[in-house]
Amino acid sequence: MKRMFVVLYVVMLALFAVGCDTRSQKDRLREWEKEQGNLVVANMHYIQDARTGLCFAHVFREWSLATVPCEAVPSHLLLVVR
Repeated sequence: MKRMFVVLYVVMLALFAVGCDTRSQKDRLREWEKEQGNLVVANMHYIQDARTGLCFAHVFREWSLATVPCEAVPSHLLLVVR
């Protein structure tokens, strides 16, 4: 009888620990994703090609480049290059 209570206690403890750990992992993952998103936004630069008039978004220190509408970029964030 005592052994059955010990087994039941261990199972309940394991279920409680797994349930708490899963939620904290989700919270930590969500927080990490937010931090990564903030880093991308903080390192984004907007460039306008003077020859073509096209505007690009570039993430600093990454191999990424995307065209963006020039009118959507605030003028104080836009760098015109030749």
